[in-house]
Amino acid sequence: MSIFKKHLFVCTFGKTCAQTDATLIFENLKQNVYAKCDQNEIRVNRAGCLGQCGHGPIMVLYPDNVWYSQVKLTDVNEITNALSNNQIIDRLIYQKENE
Repeated sequence: MSIFKKHLFVCTFGKTCAQTDATLIFENLKQNVYAKCDQNEIRVNRAGCLGQCGHGPIMVLYPDNVWYSQVKLTDVNEITNALSNNQIIDRLIYQKENE
């Protein structure tokens, strides 16, 4: 198994993400990324609580340290395209309230 260039963790647990479309978003992202991107470069994983409850569905992309929040099922294709083109989606970037 190779070391991935990017790793996307999608929260599907916790107080709020589990109550949203997070699991469906994860499943669609994984399917899209593996169909459209190099499987040896990008990995999509389900994550436990990422500690940002109330802002989800939330996900984090490493090594970029980019957090996306309030992700919707309709964002899946845009996220997939951004991953394959090494881009960031500014409108989805999570901003902590105290920043």
